[in-house]
Amino acid sequence: MTLTPEELRERDAEARLRAQSCFDRPFVLEAGAGTGKTATLVARVLAWCLGPGWHRHAEETATRSVEAEANSDRVARKVLAGVAAITFTEAAAAEMSSRIGSGLVALARGESVLGFDSERLELDATELCRRAASLLGALDHLGVHTIHAFCRRLLARYPLECGWHPEFDVDSDGRRREVIVRECVAAGLREANRAGAGDPLFDLLASGTSLVAVEEAVSELVALGVDAAALKADPFEATRVLAYAARTRDACEALRRAIGGALDDLPAKSTRTRHVREAIDEGLEALDAALSGDESDASAASLLEAIPAIFEKEDLGRLDKWGRAKPDGPTEEKALGPVIDAVAPEARAVAARLRGFIECDRDALEQSLAALRGLVAAADEAMRSRGVVGFEALLVTARALLRDRPEVRCRLRSELDQLLVDEFQDTSALQCEIVRWLALEGEAAERPGLFLVGDPKQSVYGWRDADLAAYDAFIQEVRDAGGEVATLSVNYRSVEAILEEVTRVIEPVMHQRTGFQPRFERLVVAPEHGSDPGFVAGESRSVEYGLSWRRNGNSFETNLLVAGRNEVEAVAVAEDLRRQHDEHGVAWGDMALLFRGLTDLERYLAALRVEGVPFAVERDRNYFRRREVVDASALLCAVLDPNDVKAMVTLLRSSAVGVPDAAWLPLWRRGFPGSWSRLREGHPEGLAAMHASVAEAADEVAALEADVPGLERVQGWERNLQRMLTNVATLRGIAQREPPDVFLEELRGRTLFELVEAGRYLGPHRQANLERFFREVAAQWLADADPGAILRRLRQDIAQGREAEEAPPPDAARDAVRIMTIHKAKGLDFDHVYIPQLGKGTRSDPPGRLYVWGDPAAPELAILGARSLGASWERFRAKELARLERVRLLYVAMTRAKKRLVLLGGWPEVVEPKPLRNSESFLDLLSWRRPLQPDLAAWIAEGDDFEHGLVRDDAGARWWLPKRSPAGPRRFLEASAETAASASGLLQPGEPIAPRRIAAERRMQRAFGAPVTAASGEGHGPRDVEASDEFKAARVLTATSRDVAALAGTGVHRALEAFDFEAADASAEIERLCGALAELLPAGGPEQTRAEAVLRAARILRDFASGPLFSRFLAAGEGVAARELDLLVGPDASDDEVVAYRVGAIDLLYRESGESVGSGESTDSGKSTDSGVWVVVDFKTDEVVADEAAERAQRYHAQARDYRRAVQQALQLAAPPRVEFWFLVPGVVVAA
Repeated sequence: MTLTPEELRERDAEARLRAQSCFDRPFVLEAGAGTGKTATLVARVLAWCLGPGWHRHAEETATRSVEAEANSDRVARKVLAGVAAITFTEAAAAEMSSRIGSGLVALARGESVLGFDSERLELDATELCRRAASLLGALDHLGVHTIHAFCRRLLARYPLECGWHPEFDVDSDGRRREVIVRECVAAGLREANRAGAGDPLFDLLASGTSLVAVEEAVSELVALGVDAAALKADPFEATRVLAYAARTRDACEALRRAIGGALDDLPAKSTRTRHVREAIDEGLEALDAALSGDESDASAASLLEAIPAIFEKEDLGRLDKWGRAKPDGPTEEKALGPVIDAVAPEARAVAARLRGFIECDRDALEQSLAALRGLVAAADEAMRSRGVVGFEALLVTARALLRDRPEVRCRLRSELDQLLVDEFQDTSALQCEIVRWLALEGEAAERPGLFLVGDPKQSVYGWRDADLAAYDAFIQEVRDAGGEVATLSVNYRSVEAILEEVTRVIEPVMHQRTGFQPRFERLVVAPEHGSDPGFVAGESRSVEYGLSWRRNGNSFETNLLVAGRNEVEAVAVAEDLRRQHDEHGVAWGDMALLFRGLTDLERYLAALRVEGVPFAVERDRNYFRRREVVDASALLCAVLDPNDVKAMVTLLRSSAVGVPDAAWLPLWRRGFPGSWSRLREGHPEGLAAMHASVAEAADEVAALEADVPGLERVQGWERNLQRMLTNVATLRGIAQREPPDVFLEELRGRTLFELVEAGRYLGPHRQANLERFFREVAAQWLADADPGAILRRLRQDIAQGREAEEAPPPDAARDAVRIMTIHKAKGLDFDHVYIPQLGKGTRSDPPGRLYVWGDPAAPELAILGARSLGASWERFRAKELARLERVRLLYVAMTRAKKRLVLLGGWPEVVEPKPLRNSESFLDLLSWRRPLQPDLAAWIAEGDDFEHGLVRDDAGARWWLPKRSPAGPRRFLEASAETAASASGLLQPGEPIAPRRIAAERRMQRAFGAPVTAASGEGHGPRDVEASDEFKAARVLTATSRDVAALAGTGVHRALEAFDFEAADASAEIERLCGALAELLPAGGPEQTRAEAVLRAARILRDFASGPLFSRFLAAGEGVAARELDLLVGPDASDDEVVAYRVGAIDLLYRESGESVGSGESTDSGKSTDSGVWVVVDFKTDEVVADEAAERAQRYHAQARDYRRAVQQALQLAAPPRVEFWFLVPGVVVAA
């Protein structure tokens, strides 16, 4: 039932009152974004502590005290000690403690507290102030912690009960775990080499698995709390197999019900469709037979053999198509069309369940586990003996302690009066179980009061194991225990225009699905904001949509590549931020940019720097890739480790020295590396010899000046090098005799490294990063006296690009635009929020070697090329959860805005809603917005209104385009020659060259060279993507569908290259190639991946040979000029992603004869075939249906451009060749 805004406000008010008065049963408060949940939590704590909690402990204290009158301070301590609050982050814990303290201060002064109804306590003012003052004095007894800190405190009380070191320490960043695992793997490898064949680790490595993969797997298993005991359990034990079989049967039954009689009257030619239907029936019979018997190993084993024999991989492919609501061909379309919406979700589930039976490999998994068990056990034991504990181990061990030790449970419950859990929607199943053991198990009278606050619409941490299924199940348990569930809907953050936009965007795409997606609850504006029109200033409005189109004269390029879109958005955002600040007085700190990921951040930061917009980046992962940070690290390593040649070269090539490339060979011939390693204080002869050799090398380089361009610009490098040699010798001596802080000050003062960097482009930013770098090194050095450990950590941080926040310049830190991920922004709000990159997609399969799902005590695994039975289903479920979580992430992003919301993306001119099951980006979700995007093409044609950004749609949202091409800051370009030559211009000499700086920066960001396929996102994976949340949660991957598809594609291409056009029997030739695929594939890689790739490639080749394209392929053989022809071509004027070249290979180049070349099903069949035309063919093994091929081919437009240009140039053709994409799976040709 839909409630009116007034009814929502009434329900909200009642929920807030109940939250402060209902203490006799579990209470759940689902608080929408901006509804003031923290204020409600604080109010509940105050209400309990000043009311029922005070009365309970006052009576106990009076009874136990010798004195008749209870002591207020003693009561206050007991009251607060009985309250435990669990938050999601340390920052949230600190904020809650602060808010409770501030509330007590206000009450002690006789003041009111926001959201707290003190009248319900029925206390006179004097008594209320007295109690508040006593509680304030005992505030340090209040326990507000993250879940990990809560578990740590619990385990610190009972270390012996859980078998831990009494003084254990949490390994917060995993560094100590990595060291321990490396040691254990090295020891295991030595033992395996001694044992030889028959040792599990030796056999695993001999099968082709790399040692790095083994080490990574052990490290991840230890980090996730999966111990050796869990790895000893048989993942194919009968009970687990039959439980999975039961769920598979239920899924098949649901699919059969959804299909009904739709496939009863299929014609005989629909062989695959009939086979799928018959396989479902046969599979159900096998499942029923196994489940009707006893739970024996024989039943389970027979089922593991029967299901793969019934279902072929082609059946799963057909189910996948049904799952995408795309029946195969007109016959299926006619039969399934009326029921496809009901069939699609069930088909996806059945395909995922069946893949578990088909893709699991019991022998391979056992081989991997046998090798890993001992290593994991050794690492666990080493960590325990050294008192090192991981974050996940805290949770796993706390759960076991509460579950297995009833006396511990009873003691904790007796100490707790109230347990509050904030952000409950982001808890994992393991965390839910810990809360359950504390507050829902046992007698009701012995349990603490339970108060949960969460908003399932804001559950966006699936990659951190947040589990909506666990949330929904726990809420149902609360209801079953007689608890209450209430909702807050009144938003005190945003103006009404923004809240209405949230409803327009999110309501059409957030569909309730238990365990996957909550029901959408609209937010209503708080009464005090009801008349606020929002932000209206000049052209700006409360809701705006920016289009990432590039202006080209009087027209616009609407289909830009990723880099082009990002560049347009970056300039537009930077200019708008500057405009809001300068023209409308908006403080920098009141504006924020929220990204899905920070991988494409640099273009945006460059635009902000050029516009002079101060910014602060939260956890910019590029900090350790900044040139100044890399060079500073090299300086430190080169001084402290004389044998670090890499650091030496990095330092000497840096801006502090500037040794040119032409000097390295002359220096090396004079033994420079060896002399460098021996360089030290107190050996003037060695230093003098090095100075002399540098001078000789400089003379040799000078003689090359005429032949090496640019050498004249680095004259004097030898003097820089000689000064650095003197400084390094001195600093090595200082490092031996002085404390770390003195050494670092000497290093900074003598090398003047920071001064050099401060004088370069973006000097203030470089200087801020270096200040932070040396400050952190000093702190680490003082904490760890071993300089070797400092160097190892630095090298690792640089090599891995560890996430760290970029340091803003001092003036920017005070008032700066905030830049962060949407996840980081959760719990925050800003007056103006910009959400760029709406079209950013998701990479489904990041590379890796290990997946772990579920309970660490009985996990589902995909590990080192082998999968357990439930791994395929868990992976499918994770992908579904991540797809649905994208909706919630957009909700979180939009609800951060208080006054103005700006969304930017590469909108098409005409928007059609994309099926939600196939959505990949925010832009796909926004296509369901009501009202739809206006007719942008018509608006552009109308002229001036759109030109000036004044067009608004029916909902009042403003739509605008960039006002200029991103060539540089407008205020710089408009400067006249007179202005540039004036005194004011001379005071700012950097401004006139700003456009060239932008152009240079854009050029620097381009790759020097790239594959032809990279322009279309093929080959190296999508360019406009961010690692999907479900696979961040699942950690690391082994044999993924992307790996299989890529390897199969390689096999198909190599087979068609080897095809013998003169073979007497073309079909037999295809079969010969299918049999040779294992040899045609590149060597190496997991066996499971290779096996799947061979099967997939063989299927594609056979389908191709039986389809309409094969005759065209054979006819083309008469005019073949080359197959897999390597090409090298320079970029054309429109290619803004590379500097020098693109490389690739043409699958097939042939010249048509005047005769017919056969016919395939073609989207361009109307074209006539001209005699003698050169044709470039690119084979595509994409799994698409015929009607999707033309759309898919659009991705390869840039690829076709490069092929066409390369062949025309190489053959000196008057006209360019024809380029065709042959989609082998559906048998379709698309002319580019």
